Amino acid sequence: MYNIYINTNDILKKAIADLLVNTDIKIVNKEQANLIISENKIEQENITVLLLGKDISVPFKLDKLLKIIKYHIDKKEVIIYNNIKIDVNKSIIYYDNKKYLLTEKELQIFIALINNKKLSVKELLNIAWRYAQNVNSNTVATHINKIRKKINNNIIKTDNDNNYFIN
Repeated sequence: MYNIYINTNDILKKAIADLLVNTDIKIVNKEQANLIISENKIEQENITVLLLGKDISVPFKLDKLLKIIKYHIDKKEVIIYNNIKIDVNKSIIYYDNKKYLLTEKELQIFIALINNKKLSVKELLNIAWRYAQNVNSNTVATHINKIRKKINNNIIKTDNDNNYFIN
């Protein structure tokens, strides 16, 4: 059983509730929730927040929304890679007996590198920014440098083809 709280307009709330009938997902109050579905930004520790405006575009099909809800429920909360532990929900990396808080983009880049082994600047732009027009390749280098300064200067390496990878 997974507990969600829905913070949307009444029409969408009813549509989501109808969608979740006969699933193992229960609609609860905010204090009992593991997942919050919201049209607005909500910050709450230990809670996964599905922001409708960010994760899905309108109009959308309800079955797509159900898949997105299930993705958020099923996604890993902790990732272990070699001697690195990542708490995805809290954006914290545990490495070398210390903990480091990353921004959302830094965490996306870090996890992408773990999942893909090596990535080019273009690939990282696509993953973290979906090629937003106001983002350039220097943005990737800036975020990589911030990660290096926070955690360890040698944790992210660059190969001869300018691809990034986790050491």
